[in-house]
Amino acid sequence: PDLLADDYQEIENPLGPALSALMKPSRLGLVVQGYRSLRAMARANVDDARRALLTNIIETYLPLKAEQQEELRQMIAAPEAREIQAMISVYEKRGMEMGKRESLLRQMRRKFGDLPDEVILRIEALKGSDEVDRIFDRVVDGATLEEIDLPEA
Repeated sequence: PDLLADDYQEIENPLGPALSALMKPSRLGLVVQGYRSLRAMARANVDDARRALLTNIIETYLPLKAEQQEELRQMIAAPEAREIQAMISVYEKRGMEMGKRESLLRQMRRKFGDLPDEVILRIEALKGSDEVDRIFDRVVDGATLEEIDLPEA
C-alpha cells in the first residue's frame, strides 16, 4: 500500500524483501526490486520451505510486464547471480519432479481406473526423476497394477 519497497529491501528479516513485492515499487525500478528480493531470499538463513514460500510471494505479486520479466531473467543469468540461479534451479527441479509424479498418477488412473491410496502414497514417495521415469515405462508396458512392481513407500 503506502509503504516503500526500498525501505524493506535490505532488512535482516527475509519477510521484508518478500513482502516488498506488495509495496510501492522501488525507486530503482521493479526489475531491480525483483532481483534484490530474490538475492535476499537466496542469502536468507531460513529452511527450504520458508524460502520457497517467500520466493513464491515475490514471483506472484511483483507486477512485472513481459519485457521486465525478460530483463530480470537476463540479470539472473549473469555470473554474479549464481546464488539466485542455484536457488531457482532447486525449485525448478522439484517442480518438474512433482509434475512428473502428477502425470504418472494421471496416466495410471486413465489406464487402471481409481487407484488405491497405497499406490498413490508409493508414487508420491518415489525418489528422483529417474525412478519416476522407470515406473512410467512400466505403466506403458504393464497390463495390471501388479505388473508395475512399485517400490515400498
